[in-house]
Order: sequence, then structure tokens, then C-alpha cells
Amino acid sequence: MPSTPTWWRPVALAAGLGLVATLLLGCPRRDPRAPSTAASGPKELWSTQIEGDPWPWRVAKGNLLVWRYRLARAGFLFPIKLESYGAATGRANWSVPIRPWLWSTQVPWSVNVALFETTIAAWVKGNVARSLRLDTGEEAWSIPLCRGLARAGDHLVMVSESRLLVLEPTTGKTMREIPLASPLVTPPVVRGRQVVGLTADGHLVSVSLDSGRSLWRRRVDIHLGAQPDRPVLAGSIILLPLLPSSTAADKKATLEARSLSTGALLWRQKVPRSGGSSSPLAGMTVAGDVLLVLQRASGCLLVHDLASGRLRFRRCGLNLASAPLRHGKWLYVLGTDRGSVAALRRGDVWSTIDFPLLALHARTGRARAVRRPGRRRGASRFLRATRLQIGPLDQRLLYLLQRDRFLSALRLRKLQGSR
Repeated sequence: MPSTPTWWRPVALAAGLGLVATLLLGCPRRDPRAPSTAASGPKELWSTQIEGDPWPWRVAKGNLLVWRYRLARAGFLFPIKLESYGAATGRANWSVPIRPWLWSTQVPWSVNVALFETTIAAWVKGNVARSLRLDTGEEAWSIPLCRGLARAGDHLVMVSESRLLVLEPTTGKTMREIPLASPLVTPPVVRGRQVVGLTADGHLVSVSLDSGRSLWRRRVDIHLGAQPDRPVLAGSIILLPLLPSSTAADKKATLEARSLSTGALLWRQKVPRSGGSSSPLAGMTVAGDVLLVLQRASGCLLVHDLASGRLRFRRCGLNLASAPLRHGKWLYVLGTDRGSVAALRRGDVWSTIDFPLLALHARTGRARAVRRPGRRRGASRFLRATRLQIGPLDQRLLYLLQRDRFLSALRLRKLQGSR
């Protein structure tokens, strides 16, 4: 009978000790309240450091579009470059200088944009519609006298004075012209072949792109000098943010939901101001079956049920410089902690201040910090970021801007306890 190798003895001894410990102490138990990092932690696909002041903006046809900008004294963000990176690889594709006097001098996401297969069209400062090629960043065409634009299937709808222009997006060629009884004062919204917009005479109107005729016309109580943005389209509902006049006693903003098919009023809600000079509805976005109202001055997020307008929950203590992003039943948002708040008060450079990444349940508002699995088995760490991407999630990819201007792409997985 062959003898047992000498190297096996310490291995057998360790196995025997482990078995004894298991019999005496029982199998190790995981705290059921702790997040399952192995199953739910996001996986990092790539990370690259970007010079200047970048902000991940939108994903289009496999391209991650990133703004590079500079901060002006008045607090405005001046875009100076638009750059393209591979959404799944992080590989740099192209970088195009943007002339500040042509593009918006407001924050980059306020630029009115329509994305197509090969081009990106934008309504920019100076009432100019401008289009860039997605593969090279080169300018495809530009048209003056633009008051707003939107995508309608394979075509681009542009508001120009008292008319709607239907354009071919690759060349900018006018395919059709539709006269309007009154000019639109906000960019239009489009669903199928139906265009909806606010007119200068105080009406919400709907126009058919096929016949050019008015489908319906409803009187609304708008104050043109304070109107923040276009109506917001969510399925079969049109959301209309109405601001109070400067002389109104009640300074609350009014949010109306109207039927897309008839323009009839479905519900109406009052939204209080949270301090500051910005509109209480300027950060209003739709995320699935909920409406998100950002109160940046107070760091509070109001989540309303889209069908009824009822407030589901109000969550405060957030950093809302980046709007929440939805994936499944969870809203991803940046929170705050003592370290980040203290750094903000000291005036530290923005690229050195990061915030914890939180997941809020879209129905209950329950929050949890997001962890990412570490390199060692069973290890994990909390995810932090200076900013989130601006546009909606591209499938399951979330883009974070982290400390020292590192742009990272994460693949999200299903979080545990999502019922």
C-alpha cells in the first residue's frame, strides 16, 4: 500500500479543523438585510480619465456623447466641445469644438435635441437649428429662425415663426410646410403623426402632420414670461407646467395633466417652491409610471404617480445636480454625507467631491446605498460619483463621472428586495 504524501498532512489537518468548527458553530449565516453584492453589484466595463470639465450626456447608436464645458462667472456652463466615446468600450471616437455663441449658454441638457440614426439635430442659441454627423462630428447643415424642434419618426419637425417645417434629418431639406394660426412659444412634442405645442395666444394645440389640420385646441392659463419649457409627453398624457405670474398671491406652480387625444384636463396639482430663483418645475422628468420633480435648492425629490398626480413620496438629503435615472423599479440618484457637504462649503474643486450612489424604490422611496463587488471574494465597496449621466439609461448601462474626472461605465444588475 503506497504511503501518504507528506504535503497532504497539513491540508488534511486544516480540513479536519474546519469540519469540527462547522459542527460546533454551524454554517455561517448572511445578514438578510445586507445587500447581495455578488448578485446585485454593478460590473464596471471600462473607466477612462477625461481632461477638462466633462459631463456624460446621451447615448446614441453605440456612442456616448460627452460635453466638455467651462464654468462662467454667472454660473452658466459654456459647452466648448462635444465628444464621442464607444458606449461599451470607452474608446475615443471624435472631439468637435462647439462655438459658445451658437450653442446654448445654459446648462448643456437644456439644449433642445433630436437624435437620429446618423445625425444629431439641436436647437441652439440664436434660434438656429444645427445638425452634426454622429460618425465624425462634422456639421451636416444649419437653418436659422428656429423656435424648437422634435423628432417625428424618420423626420424632424421644426418650429419656424408661424409654421411647422417637416425636414429630412440627413440633409435638412424641407419636405412639408404647415401654417399655424398662432406661433408656438415652446418647442413642440410629437407622438406618432401628432404635434402638440403652446401658442402665443395662450392655447395648447394639436396638429396632424398628415393633414396639416388642427385636431383640438384648449385654452390654458400660461404666463409667457415665466414658462420654463415645452410640455412633457408621457404615453397618452401631456404634462403642462404652469408658473404663477409675478403679481400672483399664490407663488406655487401648477402642474396639469391633459389627454393627448382630446386635450381634456385629467388632473391638476400644486407644486411649492423650494427656494432659489429657478422654476419649481424646471427639473421635471418622467421615469416610467412616475413623475419626478427636483427641488434642487432644498435637495428634495418629489415623486408623483403619473396616472393620478398623487404624491407617492418625498425624499430629501439628495444631491440633485444630476437628475435621477430609472432602471426597473429603482431610481438611481446621488445622496449626500458629511464629507461631501463639508467639501462643498469649503469650496473644494468639484472634481474632488463625490457623493454616495443611492437606489430609491420607485413605489415606496426606500433607499439603499449601491455597492460594487471588490476584487477579493466577498469584498465590496460603496459606489460614489461626482455626477451621473444626463440622458436616460441605455439598456442596463449607467455612466458615472467619478473623482479626478474618471468616466466609468457600469452594467447594472437586478437589486435584491425589489418587490
